[in-house]
Amino acid sequence: PFGYPRSCRGRSLGVSKLIGSWESSIFRGAVYNFCEHGKGSYGFLGASKEFEYTDNGTSVTIHFIGDFASSEFAYQIKGNKLLISDSFGSVNTYIYIE
Repeated sequence: PFGYPRSCRGRSLGVSKLIGSWESSIFRGAVYNFCEHGKGSYGFLGASKEFEYTDNGTSVTIHFIGDFASSEFAYQIKGNKLLISDSFGSVNTYIYIE
């Protein structure tokens, strides 16, 4: 859908399981890019916003650059699917694309 930062590609042992690019199973082109060193971006409809994140293995805290507050989301990875629970209790599915 759009270019991915090269450093966000692929998963390595010893780093966050989130590393890589994940596309929404519902909204084509809505992609989370989790890079090493706690940085990443979210893109949708051609727009992109950078963020910093902390992954504790069961939840991720995301702080979009320029925003005042961070948000924490519980998550699970099942095969090539990232399941993120939002603040309303809904589970959003993202598919690992690289």
